[in-house]
Amino acid sequence: MRICSGLIILLALICNTALSGGYIPVVISGHLANDLEELESLDFKLHARCGDYLIGMMPESTNIRKCDEIALLSDGISDFSNVYQVDRRSLRDVGLEVSDSSIIFETDDFILINGSDAVLSDLCSANIPFRAISADSYPIREQLNPPDNLDDMNPFVGVILDEVSSVSYEDYLQPLEDFITRNTYNPECDDAALYILGQFQAMGLTAWLDSFQVGGLWRYNVTAELTGTAEPDDIYYIIAHHDATAGLPIFPEDEAPGADDDGSGTAAVLECARVLSSGFSFHKTIRFAVFAGNEQGLLGSQAYTSNLPGGNENYLGVVDADMIGWPGSDPWPPDIVIYSNNDPNSVAIANKINEAITAFVTGFLEPVTILDPSMVYADHASFWDAGIPAVLAMEDEAWGPDLNPFYHSVNDLMEHLDTPYAIHVLEALLGAVADLAVPNGAVEPYLTADGVTIDDSQGNNNGQIEYGESILLTIPVINAGGAAAPSVDVVLQESDPYISFSDWQENYGTINTGDTVEVVNAFAADIALDVPDEHLFDVTVVMTSGSREWISIVQMIAHAPEIHLDELVVDDSFGGNGNGVLEPGENTDFEITLSNEGSYQAGNLNTTLSCTSPYITIPTPTQSYGTIQPGGQGTQDFGVNASGSAPPYFQADFTLTYQAAGGWIDYLDFSMDIGDITYLPSGPDNYGYSAYDINDEPYGPTYNWIEIDPNQGGSGSLLNYTNDDETMHLTLPFTFVYYGQTFSEISVCSNGWIAFGYTENTNHSNSPIPDEDGPPNMIAPFWEDLSPQQEGTVSYYHDSGQGLYIIEFNEVRDYWPSWANLTFEVVLYDPLIYQTSTGDGMILFQYGILDNSSSCTVGIENQSEDDGIQYLYNQAYHTNASAIDEGMAILFTTDTAGVPQMVVEVDYVSGSPIPTGGGNLYYGIWGENQGSVPLDYDIWIDKIYENTDTTTLILREITNYQPGWQINRPDAWYPVPVGWPGGNYEFRIYSGWHPEYEIWHTDAFSWIKEGAVDLDYDFEANLPTCSFPDPFSEFINTTAVDGTIPEEFSLGQNYPNPFNPATVLNYKLPVSSLVNLTVYDISGREVAKLVNGWRDAGVHETIFNASELASGIYLYHLEAGEFNATGKMVLMK
Repeated sequence: MRICSGLIILLALICNTALSGGYIPVVISGHLANDLEELESLDFKLHARCGDYLIGMMPESTNIRKCDEIALLSDGISDFSNVYQVDRRSLRDVGLEVSDSSIIFETDDFILINGSDAVLSDLCSANIPFRAISADSYPIREQLNPPDNLDDMNPFVGVILDEVSSVSYEDYLQPLEDFITRNTYNPECDDAALYILGQFQAMGLTAWLDSFQVGGLWRYNVTAELTGTAEPDDIYYIIAHHDATAGLPIFPEDEAPGADDDGSGTAAVLECARVLSSGFSFHKTIRFAVFAGNEQGLLGSQAYTSNLPGGNENYLGVVDADMIGWPGSDPWPPDIVIYSNNDPNSVAIANKINEAITAFVTGFLEPVTILDPSMVYADHASFWDAGIPAVLAMEDEAWGPDLNPFYHSVNDLMEHLDTPYAIHVLEALLGAVADLAVPNGAVEPYLTADGVTIDDSQGNNNGQIEYGESILLTIPVINAGGAAAPSVDVVLQESDPYISFSDWQENYGTINTGDTVEVVNAFAADIALDVPDEHLFDVTVVMTSGSREWISIVQMIAHAPEIHLDELVVDDSFGGNGNGVLEPGENTDFEITLSNEGSYQAGNLNTTLSCTSPYITIPTPTQSYGTIQPGGQGTQDFGVNASGSAPPYFQADFTLTYQAAGGWIDYLDFSMDIGDITYLPSGPDNYGYSAYDINDEPYGPTYNWIEIDPNQGGSGSLLNYTNDDETMHLTLPFTFVYYGQTFSEISVCSNGWIAFGYTENTNHSNSPIPDEDGPPNMIAPFWEDLSPQQEGTVSYYHDSGQGLYIIEFNEVRDYWPSWANLTFEVVLYDPLIYQTSTGDGMILFQYGILDNSSSCTVGIENQSEDDGIQYLYNQAYHTNASAIDEGMAILFTTDTAGVPQMVVEVDYVSGSPIPTGGGNLYYGIWGENQGSVPLDYDIWIDKIYENTDTTTLILREITNYQPGWQINRPDAWYPVPVGWPGGNYEFRIYSGWHPEYEIWHTDAFSWIKEGAVDLDYDFEANLPTCSFPDPFSEFINTTAVDGTIPEEFSLGQNYPNPFNPATVLNYKLPVSSLVNLTVYDISGREVAKLVNGWRDAGVHETIFNASELASGIYLYHLEAGEFNATGKMVLMK
């Protein structure tokens, strides 16, 4: 039966009836739960506490007089060996229902279930907290009197906290993560326990293991003790759990790093133990305990607390650190949540933690104390069950919205944690326990700095540090020792680049024992404008008295905006096609939403949008967002236009520059795809083949169906397929080069593919490309299980006049779906007529009627089947591919059918910032025709002012510019007139066609002119009238010497040698090759790149001018295909 919502029903069978036998499981509530004498008279055995409920066993023979406050569990439950308590509030939050058959008792806050693997798995998957009800009973302890030092923080505690080290903390945490898994069911859990034991023992502490069983396995809790000097039987605990889970703790897990849960708490226990054992002693005993079995229902801590010896030992309190490494995203300062039950001693410990926060980490933590006796799903609850005062400290309300998002996952790693936050929590917990245990102070003077008070009345006067503020600091100094410290000097030390001290020393006079002395606003500092939000300053405080010296660290936190780009919406509804994508020729608005994720407001936030692309203009580059508070948002529109002469697809690099009140500046770089990526070719593959479809404007093929089927009026011949999965063989009318190999024959398979060479392969089951499936040297216009033997035709034809060889599949039936018919063709281009830079042939796929294309492979593949282009595989297209349908054409070629390879570069040399009165801007340019054909083109230089005004400064038309010819002017300069306004400029070089702004290649550098900005200035009317050098007046050529084709690659000796200042380098190429000819100095530093592009077969020469170099030995290195050679030359001036 079920006992519902705290309504206690007792079987009349047992009311006021003496029963015989053993013990029965019951739940006790109401007044009886707090009546210790009555519970003892009933011989009640306590197994667990949860708020106002006691869960335990009662003799069947007891004469039960309190029937309305005692509930029996459901039939069939005789003990607690498989009973679990589940948090009902969490069940409601996620909408998870537990089957009625599993529930044996329920209230509004929790249910008791008969646990099975299936039910527990469901709970784990939904992150629902649960705990096992202890099979062992606890003594019912009377409450202790609260400690008498609740409102008096011992000043020596500050001395102790000075020893806390974040480095040491991380050194304890990293090995815990490195176990990979610490799941209690994995043997690594034992390894972790032994590691912790070894650390305790290395500190000189008395330490031991306590074993318990879980699932038939022996596992270990680890305990260490710092014995008290005056009251050793009075004991305080600092605890955590060392096991971990990635979400399914009831089974072994290969990965469960558990950095936050609860490596963060275990490392804190180890660091507390290290600090307290490093020469400090206390009146009372402090124990450090870490448990296994936590994630399986607190099994380790239950075994531990149920076996505490009692006797003379007085367990005064427990602090449980469970998940203390994630500060969350709440406004500063981050929370630390402290759970307590109603025991006044537990409340006293929670208050002491609050006191320690105020005393030692004020401003860094926001304590949130929650009285919740039903929060029993961490190891502190096992101590509550045993009647021992305890509190739980964790980073957020249990399973709340700001909890670590990597909780119970394989990504619970150190890289996601915040060590400074964990250290502040550690100091609060350690400070509380150290004070409660009563430290034995020093006999001599002992000074420690006691925090810092900030006076920012010269800033916004809110008592905290913000960017750009000038602050005054008051630092109290406590004498925690046993003698006075005369004439105390205090000096501050800090190397942090975000703070500079203008007053860093003060004399505090004599500080008597137990006294605190402060000099108000004794120190002064300035905070940098670019200080990051929540940046932590560790200020070293050096205190000296005579020959004695003490060092403390005080911490301060800085606050600043942190602007994020939350959303960018492209509105092209008026100036474009309304598809929400910026495309060439469109005028759009960028609706940019910014959020402030920092801890301080962005006041009067002005934001400027800029772009480095010459194809992008921004008519409204700057917008005001007003003031964005922490956690707030703002949205503004920026006009952004893309030139109609831009490529059909490119990436543009943008920058958002933020400026807020007080001089705060930040920026964000981001890239955006402009146009449609399907306008780019698919590929290239490793060999160099690319696939251009009809949308790859302006370089894609034009669809022009060539009808060769004789049944459709064509001139071709039919291939007579009579069997399913059949391959026929044809002799090519011309030699075809494919992936560098020469072929005179093809194999045509009925299943929509062709292979160069001879093959008997008939593969019908299409696969990805590249793949070992299918034939080598395959071209696949539509690889699928086709049936031309049943319906449709396959024909071939040589168009000798056009140099084309065509294979056509016409109305061929698909095997499945059988109603689908497919028409497509392959066109092979004679490589002697349609030449490419590599000599490889071009291949064209064209598509007619396609009733179905849901299952096929389209692409090409090499002989070794480890390279190729997969245009389409079973509805998955290449990123750059357009969909295949009637009218689609795809050209496969090794030539870059795109932008001519006239590469240009411009480099800043000197001159910026140009003075208000004008001056010379020095720069260098370099360019080379890296293609394989001569070029006609324009080359020009533009000035771009404040991202808005573009003016052409230098322009030259070039004709018949040969492959390998170069422009190299490292010493050019431009006279910037006095009248040009001040501001930000860009100096940009282009190759292509002007004034159409068809841009092949471009490069730029930024420079500044001093003076006031004037966006209305007329640059065209104010170009310089003085003479200046034409940077395009001199070319360096590298040409073939004669038409002889060498038999092998070679690199000749330069001549003359030695030389001054120029020499000739020569090399031989037996085949057309991609050539790199580079000059290095003797140290290996590159000094010149003479050739970088395709060169035809032949003997070549190039001139190296070393007029700007020093005398010495230089090396020249040639790379041509797989050929490499190096020569040596001597420059002698």
